[in-house]
Order: sequence, then C-alpha cells, then structure tokens
Amino acid sequence: LFEAIHDSKEQQQVKDIPWAPFASEEKWGLAQWEMSSGLSQSKIDRFLKLQTQNCLKLSFKDKQAFWKAIDALPCGPEWQCETFELHVEETDGGEEDFINREVFELWKRNLVECICELLANPTFKDHLHYAPEQEYKDKSGERPILGEM
Repeated sequence: LFEAIHDSKEQQQVKDIPWAPFASEEKWGLAQWEMSSGLSQSKIDRFLKLQTQNCLKLSFKDKQAFWKAIDALPCGPEWQCETFELHVEETDGGEEDFINREVFELWKRNLVECICELLANPTFKDHLHYAPEQEYKDKSGERPILGEM
C-alpha cells in the first residue's frame, strides 16, 4: 500500500506541478494556513462549508477531503521506531543499591532512502551539482577556499 501511494505521488511530481495535490499556489497557501493556524478540525470543517468557498473552487469541501489532500502530500521515507532499555545501578547513599530501568524510543529513517528522496525531488533539480566546484574567498578568484570536502 505504501509503495502504491509513494508511486502515485512521484507521478504527480513528475508532471512538474509544484503545488500538487493542490491546483494552485493560492490553494496550497490556504491549506498551509489551515494546517498552521491552530484551528480545530471542527472550525476548519465549518470554514470549508461556508457559501463563500464556492468562489474559491477548492478541491476539498469538508475536513475529510481536506485531510485526504494533506495525506497525498509527499512525506518521505517511512519512520521507524526502535525501543531499548537502559539499566543504571544507583545507590541511595546507604547500603542498598537498586537498578533503575528506563525505556527509550529512537525514531529514525533510512539514510539511503532519505538521500534518494532528496535527489529525486524536482524542487532541488536546479540546486544539485554532481561535479566539483572551486570556491573562492574573494571575488577576483585569487584566494581559494580549501577544505577536506
């Protein structure tokens, strides 16, 4: 299922629609505002059902359709959770020792998949360079910047 969703998202991006799955920059901006405004889902739903929304010609008319559009946005590689326990022997200042047990969660993504996602993203196509470049400290190009990378 995840692969099918991912493939359909990539097909939308290939068509060079920078605001996909939204039809325009304005509709993308509205969705971005709704997500970051702090509005409750019921207020977002009420806003989307206003009669004035007809003139905006939104592709989403209620909160279910809105969340479906949000879920269609690219999300990158899948998150993975790894839990582990840490046991620490502690003393209470007296003769008794006890073991403190704590459980931690480590959330991570596959680094190779992250790099593949970035390289395949058309947003970055004009910013990726595959050949070495020389950088200079001055505009005349007489003092090169030297480094290990």
